[in-house]
Amino acid sequence: MRRIQVYFASMICLTAASQAETIPWLIGPQRPITHVMNVRLIQAANSNGSAPATVLGDSSTSTWIKNRVDEVLGQAGIEVRFEPNVLRVNNDLVNYPGLLSVQTIRNLVPTNILAPEASTVNLIFSNELPPPNHGSRDAATYPAGVTIFLSNFGMISVGSRWLDPAYPGEQDNIALTIAHELGHVLGLNHVLSDINLMRDNLTFEITRKNEGYLIGSQINTMLTNGRPFLRSVQGALASDFNGDSRVDAADYTVWRDLRGSTTNLTADANFDRVVDSRDYAVFRSAYGYRGQAGAIPEPSGIGMTTLGLIATFSNRRSAARYSS
Repeated sequence: MRRIQVYFASMICLTAASQAETIPWLIGPQRPITHVMNVRLIQAANSNGSAPATVLGDSSTSTWIKNRVDEVLGQAGIEVRFEPNVLRVNNDLVNYPGLLSVQTIRNLVPTNILAPEASTVNLIFSNELPPPNHGSRDAATYPAGVTIFLSNFGMISVGSRWLDPAYPGEQDNIALTIAHELGHVLGLNHVLSDINLMRDNLTFEITRKNEGYLIGSQINTMLTNGRPFLRSVQGALASDFNGDSRVDAADYTVWRDLRGSTTNLTADANFDRVVDSRDYAVFRSAYGYRGQAGAIPEPSGIGMTTLGLIATFSNRRSAARYSS
């Protein structure tokens, strides 16, 4: 029977920072973007809607944290794209969970809340995290996370104190916690280093520096083992909707079935958050990649002249980076 690994992490700042202090932000160099990772944010509350978990604060703070997560994974050439809306699930067992498993989450969280595609990571914010390591801890003490290894499920607990702008650097701790959990999603284990993103902070004492380095072997692991949760933005592979490293009729079927979707973006070849005729144009230009050439499947209701015009303006753009 396959063993499910569950990882726990907590980014602990041992001393509160004063308003005048600047906490160093230390990560490695950014690589050109080659992959995109989609993340859905889900807020847990009690069954009656009370005690909603803290998520990422106001618009400005949320953008800062997301930018920082993006920078950390940018060391591997991965752009993290957070869905714009935070969804809500009212369930005591999600807000104060027991033991965590994929099946538990699927049983407790409605299917219309979970991302419809397996490649999108569901990041659930709750007031407490599952035992044995985090079950009784107060979320206001420090941000913490737990992830089911190589799955698209993770949980984060963030105290409102960590979103207070009077404590510079604390938002970066939240970002490192999220990036750490996404590292587990992409296949990374804990390491014995106090400057690495994947350090086990239940073992190591944390310095005042916000350090989230990734080394070359970790980057290779993420891009190899994490493929189910990554979309290539390079050339023809942007149209490989079913992940078999070729662009053929099977990918057309995926596009056809999702046409018009703004929630399941598996066939969003141009990354504009909607599956439409422009994505078909990108697919059409890549058809036959690593496969047998043949007649390209044609959708109904789109004229060839229109497709020609679309193709003219549908060259792959580079994935946009968040700026901070």
